[in-house]
Amino acid sequence: MNKVAQTKPGNNSSFWPGWSVYLAVSWTWCIGMFLPVLLIRDFGWGGYLAFLLPNCIGSALMGRVLTAESSRNIRANHAGMIRLFSLVTAGFQAFFIGWIASAAGFGAIPGGLLALIIAAAAALLPVLRPISSTVALWLCTLAFTASLLLIGGSLLIEGQPQLSQIAKAAPLTGQLLWLAPVCVFGFALCPYLDGTFHTALARSAPKQGRTFGVGFIVLFAVMVLLTPLYAGWLSDSNFGRMLMIWPVALHLLLQTLLTIFLHAKAGSDAAEAAAAQSPTPAHSNPQKYLLASVVTASVILGAASPELPDYAGLRGPELLYRGFLVFYGLVFPAYVWICIVPFRGRQVALHRGIIIWIAAVLLALPCFWMGFIERQMWWLAIALGLLAAAKCVAAAAAQTHQMNPIRSNQT
Repeated sequence: MNKVAQTKPGNNSSFWPGWSVYLAVSWTWCIGMFLPVLLIRDFGWGGYLAFLLPNCIGSALMGRVLTAESSRNIRANHAGMIRLFSLVTAGFQAFFIGWIASAAGFGAIPGGLLALIIAAAAALLPVLRPISSTVALWLCTLAFTASLLLIGGSLLIEGQPQLSQIAKAAPLTGQLLWLAPVCVFGFALCPYLDGTFHTALARSAPKQGRTFGVGFIVLFAVMVLLTPLYAGWLSDSNFGRMLMIWPVALHLLLQTLLTIFLHAKAGSDAAEAAAAQSPTPAHSNPQKYLLASVVTASVILGAASPELPDYAGLRGPELLYRGFLVFYGLVFPAYVWICIVPFRGRQVALHRGIIIWIAAVLLALPCFWMGFIERQMWWLAIALGLLAAAKCVAAAAAQTHQMNPIRSNQT
């Protein structure tokens, strides 16, 4: 009886400090480590705050909004989208590693091969060999400490551009009125599809509110506050000087690899749990092959990206980087908004919600292109308006589904 009780999520709540570190590190992507560089360059410090506050607060709120039971329901009903979220996230990190390795002086082919080896190792290690949560927590703690030391050490390197120089080029403007709502929309809703978040919530319940609060308001905030310290070096999105600022390069590499590793582990753990409950045992895990393919393709794309032509004043790699961001500003939060967030206690049937979600994303996608690539930011307001209209359609479909359940089941 005691042995069974020890496996319940609530009885792991004494580990909440460790899971807070886990959350902070698992959310330190190439978004938190590089997007603020671009936002400070383009929008000044207002752009950085538009990123920082919704990111920390929105992620922390997940621990208050969800219980262990509601988290299990989301994982059960939306498992496919959670897997897709992890695949895209791993691919994004792999792309970033390939970009760094290629642009840092190694060249496209040698840099791509080097990036592929280390990214593939991070992706396949937790799939090929089960790794306990205790080991993962220790890795996160070591990575957190190492990043603090590396960024601190980078400040000792001579020739660092002053932050005031980069911020002066982008004073506070009305463009933030269009950017900030998109940041709120993305960072408030994306966490609900992150498999690592659900893992931490389940393992730290019933203290998940405290775990998420410390993880994001304190520890993750510290990680993101490191980014402006090297923003002056990378404001032109040129990684050619990465060998000179090798502590920053190691910080970026360490955190991106650990993100791939943690998402691969979360996916592997979910696949094992599903196989254990299945009446017919699975002889292979197709997720690992798909993950390996995504990581490989993304590394190749990143390594080749410096050779791409510029467009609209943006370098080729930054164009692709912004393309990945569409998943987190539009595709994934729109899914949560339409298919998961209830309206007056009602939810649309999943198959109808998916249809509405796809239509909304297709309609809003050109607006995101105009906003983030052509940099006519007011188009983002139209995109959010389309998503609001899609939610109204989903709410009407949910009401119809509730009033005519037999007909809805037949369709």
